[in-house]
Amino acid sequence: PKAREPSMPFYRFTFHSALPPHKAAATLAALTQPKKGFLESLKHAWRFSSSAEEQPWQGTVNDERFSIRRVIRYRNSFLPMIHGRFEPDGLGSQVTVTMSLHPFVILFLIFFCGQSVLITSALQASAEAPPFFSIWMPLMALAITLIGFAPEAYKARKMLISQLAEAPLPTDIDSW
Repeated sequence: PKAREPSMPFYRFTFHSALPPHKAAATLAALTQPKKGFLESLKHAWRFSSSAEEQPWQGTVNDERFSIRRVIRYRNSFLPMIHGRFEPDGLGSQVTVTMSLHPFVILFLIFFCGQSVLITSALQASAEAPPFFSIWMPLMALAITLIGFAPEAYKARKMLISQLAEAPLPTDIDSW
């Protein structure tokens, strides 16, 4: 599969599935539950046993596109939102996937970084903050975001490829 390293807040990759688009969509739809509301997701997070029948994804899937997230038993604001499409490719299909942060998380990060720059600029004017401080806060926000986003994007990528590939996984999946 063509891929590039996950970067904030977007990660795109494409892979080939031996399944035709309608079959790939049906396979993913069978593994996807409807999106949970906030209270339902809290109830799910506090359950101590998981059902063997539980689907690993939540969201929507149709014959051409999908919009899903992994079902997790913990809170992670950096869990990727996964959007993709199925396109015919020979006897199988090409699956194009884009992973991104939730728009509210992006807005919060922009607000946080903007405020930290404004505050440190004001402090530097009064000589109360070191000069590197205005760069340090946005870099910390970037590092924390990547620490939360990249592993989740890797897990989701590996799961999607293994679930939609009828053939064995490509050998380069673990070199990602």
